[in-house]
Amino acid sequence: DGTDSRNVVSGDWNSDGWLDLAYLTETIWPKKEVRLKIFTHPGFANDKQERKNSWIGFHLQSGNSTNWAGARLEAHFKDSDIQPMKRWVTGGDSFRSQSQISVHFGFGDRHIEEELSNFEAHLGAGKIAVKRKFQLNHWNSWKP
Repeated sequence: DGTDSRNVVSGDWNSDGWLDLAYLTETIWPKKEVRLKIFTHPGFANDKQERKNSWIGFHLQSGNSTNWAGARLEAHFKDSDIQPMKRWVTGGDSFRSQSQISVHFGFGDRHIEEELSNFEAHLGAGKIAVKRKFQLNHWNSWKP
């Protein structure tokens, strides 16, 4: 449509477990105009449809000496042959943009509740926080 797009961020703004996307478009001519475009997952056609994909999210809360920027979160499995899933916390995403300080793990249609062991947060300087209590298909708070 001829607009300049910038400032892309993602997050789950309606807390349904599907990641949403937002970005700004800017036009200069014939008049200056800035628009925010938000794309959310459409969900299901009706409430009776069952969601088959498993996921977990963590809203990361700062503590006295905790800075989440640069941290690596890992989902560990009971079967040690399965490599941990990893997510990194960034301090910014793109020009003039920063997503919410949260981490999302999507597991697809696996029966993950029997497979997950724990989550680890590698916070730097050798500090590791472990979370063993969590609720699947929900956003969980994490304050180490």
